[in-house]
Amino acid sequence: MHSKQTTFLLAISIAVSTPLSAQEIDTDGDGILDGAETNTGTYVDANDTGTDPLNPDTDGDGFNDGLEALLSTSDPTTPTSRPLRTGLLDILAYWDFNEASEPTKTNDLIKGFEGALMGTTAFTDDGGGRSGAAGDRAIDMGNIGQNGTGITVESGGIFNIAARQDQIAISFWQNLSAVTASSSFRALSPSTSGNQRGIGVHATWSDSNVYFDTAGCCDTASQRINGDGSSITTLGQWRHIVFQKNGTLKEVWVDGILILSGNNSSVLPSDFSQLLIGTDNEGNNISGQIDDFAVFADSLSSDEIAKLAAGDDPRSLIPANDDSDFDGIPDAYETANGLNPTANDANEDLDNDGMSNIDEFVAATDPNNDDSDNDGLKDGVESGTGIFVDLNNTGTNPLDDDSDNDSLLDGIENPNLPFRDSNQPGTDPNSTDSDNDGYSDSSELQFNTDPTSAQSIPQTQELLVYYDFNGQAADQMGNAPDASLLVDAAITTEGQGVSGTAGDEALDLAFPGDGSMAMVDIGQHFDKINATNAVAVSFWQFNTGATQSSAFWLIAPSASNNTRGFQAHTPWSDGTVYVDVAGCCDPGRLTAGGVVIENQWQHFVFQRTISGDLEIWVDGIKVAEKPNIPDLL
Repeated sequence: MHSKQTTFLLAISIAVSTPLSAQEIDTDGDGILDGAETNTGTYVDANDTGTDPLNPDTDGDGFNDGLEALLSTSDPTTPTSRPLRTGLLDILAYWDFNEASEPTKTNDLIKGFEGALMGTTAFTDDGGGRSGAAGDRAIDMGNIGQNGTGITVESGGIFNIAARQDQIAISFWQNLSAVTASSSFRALSPSTSGNQRGIGVHATWSDSNVYFDTAGCCDTASQRINGDGSSITTLGQWRHIVFQKNGTLKEVWVDGILILSGNNSSVLPSDFSQLLIGTDNEGNNISGQIDDFAVFADSLSSDEIAKLAAGDDPRSLIPANDDSDFDGIPDAYETANGLNPTANDANEDLDNDGMSNIDEFVAATDPNNDDSDNDGLKDGVESGTGIFVDLNNTGTNPLDDDSDNDSLLDGIENPNLPFRDSNQPGTDPNSTDSDNDGYSDSSELQFNTDPTSAQSIPQTQELLVYYDFNGQAADQMGNAPDASLLVDAAITTEGQGVSGTAGDEALDLAFPGDGSMAMVDIGQHFDKINATNAVAVSFWQFNTGATQSSAFWLIAPSASNNTRGFQAHTPWSDGTVYVDVAGCCDPGRLTAGGVVIENQWQHFVFQRTISGDLEIWVDGIKVAEKPNIPDLL
């Protein structure tokens, strides 16, 4: 008997792992493969960056190696070579679309970033660009919306350079063939809401409105400004358009004219990855053409925008590098201020004020003067935050000797010291009223009260002069001479005063412009106004019509505009009430319209308070006020 023999075939699979080469890995995650990071300390090109493969920021300048070597023109091995040049306009990318030899791609003229033409996107014929000149072409998305056209640029990380300072400007020309629900461009940020809307622009949407979104969509406080875009939607015509952001301020310009501005609180995201031109990642391509698409790492001035709208090449706006030693400080500035333009002295401190040379350049302080504003504080301690911490961080402005405009030098104000006198007031150099009692620090010192204690306030001031014009023109307080009635000025008959009762009379100033007035000679009766830097003028008025006239005029010989110390029109011929302090007409002017009623008595008070506020009161109601006005003269 034979036994059955069964044979089992066992299949064994052995996987062998082969280590990745240096050409395939990025150890430090900076975007550059290790094989290109040759660690020589000398940058050659993107294939020989000279950077350290174990350090994402070889030169320690705050910009990662990949961003510098792959997305900008700066040197990743030199700390003074940065993608953003202090005080100089920088361009990140520019496509003029004139090179059409490869019909499916277009390269920018700054770094060579490639854009892929999607679907039926095509170059126009020669001369089809915005200028119409031979050799000028544009990109044509066709005449159909949501047709899958547009350009994809994978190097959208260039926007992260601009995001570092929350400034960017995008300039382009656009020629629409139809108004559709479309996007002129979108810069994608994977972390951002609104379909990765790092920056999104509808110029315009189907409603002919322009929309400018940043850091998501579509909150009008933090992300979006929008408005009428009719200046863009003229079909068949080239329009120059700029969308730009400078901190919270966002603007839209068309053909060199500002058409929309607003403030959004959100900063630009820092993970931009892709740029779409002529469309967005939802397929909303424009119907029409785009030309000369440029991305700047700074906001543009109105003059720069005007040049672009006139057809200037975007590259022509970029100033040459005037920083021979790459320390971030222009050569001309270094030469003018005793610095060395051929050696990196950015972090040195020429005047030993605690502020580096480059920080002084950025702040516009004097690198040869340790106290640029001569307020008694060294520039380095005046941090400009508006918050006093200690004498090493005062929060004050190094270019303003009186940061809070309270007539006290920043250098003598120290809230960490007790109040003693005007040489040691114990006040905050960042607050006009350190104790928040309604009286400015300087006025409290004038009245010998404590500016650091809300319980210590100046005493109520006395009535200086009072003219009731009841049968005479004498000051009822006895401080001032009688008023002289000039030209046709006269006292009314009995009962014609504000109350209408027997014995109540008033001053009648006759006809407009005839020179009638009641004049009081200059004397010591107003000296207390100068001492307190405060005044209130109260009167009743029966106005029969608006003319070029003044209700009162307190003369100050040192004031401009006919020694206009404190004066009011109630009203002027335009029907507006004006009050001026220390001359005319700004910054000491306050106005109120529509408050004067003709042919009836009204009560007026015009006053400058001790705390520096200018106020207009009509019939017991404050109708206008203005803070921080000039001192009385």
